[in-house]
Amino acid sequence: MNEGFNDFLKTKNWLYDFSQELIQPKQQDCEARYLSQMFFKSLIEAIDNSYSMQVTDDRYTYINKNNQEWLIHFDVMNNPNECHNFAKGIKESNEEGWNEWYKYYHSIGNLTPIPWPKLGRAANNLQGIHKRLGERWDKLLQYCADNWDLWIQEDIYCKDSSFTIYMKLTCQVVYYQGVYDSFIEKFGDCVIGEIEDNKLLEWYDTVKDFDGKILSFEDKSDNIKHINRLISLRGKLMMALIIRNINKICKSGSTALS
Repeated sequence: MNEGFNDFLKTKNWLYDFSQELIQPKQQDCEARYLSQMFFKSLIEAIDNSYSMQVTDDRYTYINKNNQEWLIHFDVMNNPNECHNFAKGIKESNEEGWNEWYKYYHSIGNLTPIPWPKLGRAANNLQGIHKRLGERWDKLLQYCADNWDLWIQEDIYCKDSSFTIYMKLTCQVVYYQGVYDSFIEKFGDCVIGEIEDNKLLEWYDTVKDFDGKILSFEDKSDNIKHINRLISLRGKLMMALIIRNINKICKSGSTALS
């Protein structure tokens, strides 16, 4: 698995379609298959090496810190399927933008670990809540922000966590309005793929406001433009963070990823 993962990183293809990954014995959706789990394990440890994540053959896994386990599973973030009114409305108003969304919605920038808090004897299935919110990722993030303190009180898995930590570890800070505005101010409307990794990382390293208001797609008339840019931006940024960390760890240039 490690060799295949390193080969993937060398392609720097943050728009790779993860639905092409082989189905595993437990029939996990693509966001929970080995390549995705290995990617997020590497990302979390690159962002804060006091955390670790297990790679499993199941739909769920654990983030670990100080011998405490934090139960998570995985989800597709922004869903373009027309059975949801939000996506249907976007397709009706901007089919070209919707087509781009549909093409890349299984890329790594649109996949993420999500918490699976246990409240009493019941599990709070955020995938189900996401569906009830019309698959709107901005709304799910707001739901998480509003309920995280309750989960900490009720759920032993979330004691050593916070919504801010979750956003950092999964590189979803780009969904904070202030962070996204900072990116736009720095790079404007340039094509994400044309931004050099070192320039993107320089910007990321200067971002201090890892908290604040979450983006709301309802407030933007050009929702699809921002959804597509966020998917691409987050994917490229995550890959750059992982590669930088691997190269930092490597003792020999011959084993580093370029």
